Amino acid sequence: MTNTPISPSSHNGSTPTLKAGLQLQGRYNLINRIATGGMGEVWRARDTRTGTLVAAKVLRPELTGEEISLSRLRIEARNAMKAHHPNIAAVLDSGESDGQGWIVMELVAGEPLTNYVGDGKRLSAEELIPILSQTAFALDGAAQAGIIHRDIKPANVMVRPDGMVKLTDFGISYTSGQANLTAVGMVMGTAQYLAPEQAMGSVATHSGDLYSLGVIAYEALAGYRPFTGKTVVEIAMAHVNEDVPALPDDVPQPLADVVYRLLEKDPTDRPTSGAALVRLLNHVAEEIGASAGMTPLRRVPEAAAAVEVDREPQRIRPSAASFTPRPATPPLRKWVPLKDGKKNAPSPPEKIPTRAESRSNAKPSLDPGLLVIGGLIILTIILIIIAMLRDDPETTAYIPQGSASTYLEVEPWLTPIPVY
Repeated sequence: MTNTPISPSSHNGSTPTLKAGLQLQGRYNLINRIATGGMGEVWRARDTRTGTLVAAKVLRPELTGEEISLSRLRIEARNAMKAHHPNIAAVLDSGESDGQGWIVMELVAGEPLTNYVGDGKRLSAEELIPILSQTAFALDGAAQAGIIHRDIKPANVMVRPDGMVKLTDFGISYTSGQANLTAVGMVMGTAQYLAPEQAMGSVATHSGDLYSLGVIAYEALAGYRPFTGKTVVEIAMAHVNEDVPALPDDVPQPLADVVYRLLEKDPTDRPTSGAALVRLLNHVAEEIGASAGMTPLRRVPEAAAAVEVDREPQRIRPSAASFTPRPATPPLRKWVPLKDGKKNAPSPPEKIPTRAESRSNAKPSLDPGLLVIGGLIILTIILIIIAMLRDDPETTAYIPQGSASTYLEVEPWLTPIPVY
């Protein structure tokens, strides 16, 4: 890394204050802060050599000189530079001086996915499939570079106005041969999106990143996450022990099946790679008549002066004692913990269907157009019979029951999806 002053004057030993006008590496002028997180602040900056706008992630002033934070920043820069992909935010430069470090990235003119999902906000299948496909492409690109992201969540998925997705924040990413900065018995990640095997302390894998993407997909379609709890440990263990609640009935069944597959407890039951997931999503798009290409989101969130987009990943220590998971309590849905290997039972008085019940109880609807056609056919037959009876009054015609009516079963997933 380049070791140059953080500003025109050398650091005098006091903690530097990040403010507009500060120059990094004698090249990047900070303009305004656009996001804050547990480890760094993201600033809009201008490259004085090229005149282009960039994003500069700078270590928080209070972490100046902290070797672990500096090491994570170096790892993020190195791993992100290795993962070249159109759906990964490119890292352009990095540096550190006098205990302060920074990363210079492409400036993504968009909003984090957190502005569109969760807290009751939902995306339609047509909006979500392109986002999942592009994120899966990004994960596949990272996997080919030997990198596991380990922190896939809506805050790290940026969506441009044209619908293009950019995966960001490789701050806790991992690659083979990398120094382990996590204490023994600790798990790195965000509990709400943590794969079951990682919650139990197993080594993170690419399959874990796909599981996290499945949690994002569930949250986007339902408006809430599949698992919750009072503490990060409860949430993490819910991923391990609890069944996935059924998605709302208006979610297309082919897409729901893909989400359920991503959320399988056994990594071997999930899609084998990001590319495999893209193929599944392309098939779903064909089935429901949607596009898997870039699709602008219809609801454009209001821009904020500074939004928090990369909270510090939670360090989770699974309890060695017997653990009874707290029932998931998403809005309007109440679930009880598993008992003796049985499936979740709904809490009275509200009855929430299981996945199997949702499928078995799905009632086909009749196409109005086919009903009209069937009616015309019946009317035509009646007119023919009347004409025949006029010619031969003694002639009697017998019409088998049901032979003149036709109906077409329409899958319930064709029901329009409301957008809140």
